[in-house]
Parts: sequence; C-alpha cells; structure tokens
Amino acid sequence: MTEKKIIRRSKDAIQRDISSYNEIHQDIDTRKAQYSTLVTNYYSLTTDIYELTWGRSFHCANRFRGETFAESIQRHESYLALRMQLKPGDKVLDIGCGVGGPLRRIAYLTEAHITGITISEYQVQRARTIGKNLLYLVFQTNFEYELKFYLRSTS
Repeated sequence: MTEKKIIRRSKDAIQRDISSYNEIHQDIDTRKAQYSTLVTNYYSLTTDIYELTWGRSFHCANRFRGETFAESIQRHESYLALRMQLKPGDKVLDIGCGVGGPLRRIAYLTEAHITGITISEYQVQRARTIGKNLLYLVFQTNFEYELKFYLRSTS
C-alpha cells in the first residue's frame, strides 16, 4: 500500500485559521459562542502539522534499530490488524480516526469494513483526498462526520 503525496493548504488559508483561532481564543465569551469554529480551526491546523511531521497515521510506535519512523508505523498497524484477528467483512469502528491512516492500512490488510468517525470536516476532506483507492461515504449530522472505507477490487 503506497502513500500518495500530501496536498497542502495554502499559507493564506493556514494563516486565516491561525488568526481566527487566536481571536476566538482570547475572550471566554467569544470562545463559548464560537466553540465549533474554534474546534474546526484547531483540528484543521493540527491536521496539517501532524501530516507534515508524522504522515497520515497520527500515532507513534516503538522503533527497532535501523527501522525508519514510517516502517515502525506500518509494522505497528500490521500488528494491530493481526492482533484483532479481523476477517474479510468484519465491521470495526475507529473513533477519532483523523485522516484515516491506520484504518486504511488495516482495511487493506484484512478486507474488514472499517468505519471512521471524526468531528473535523477538514480531516474528512483530507481522508477523501488520500483514500481515492477506497470507497467511502461521508455523512454529516450537525458537527459530526463519518467515513466508511472498504477495499475496492482492483481487478
């Protein structure tokens, strides 16, 4: 499973989110009144930072001597898939899935149906961009988003 190149937002878009986040965060009444905007900006900004530094899997794994960070993440995700003993068609829920890095790899390895849930619209957009080789559905209810990833046959 190869990763595609990360498509980044413009510096202007990132600066707008930083400015908006800082403005809202300054005053507690504004923060309470615009909480969903604050959360949206936070996850948009941290998603960019995490992807830049960690890649598409927003977690860490122990590293063996001579192993790269990316190799340790792939090994860890493979271990999780093995440990869960998933079979094709099994259903799994990933709460706080970020951009779906681990769930895509685990779905790829096991052919399980994995549903990822995130509250970040930007993470949904990133997951859709990254997961073009997987089928997905996005549902929106108020401030919640759901992604479903299924392995698509390449034949």
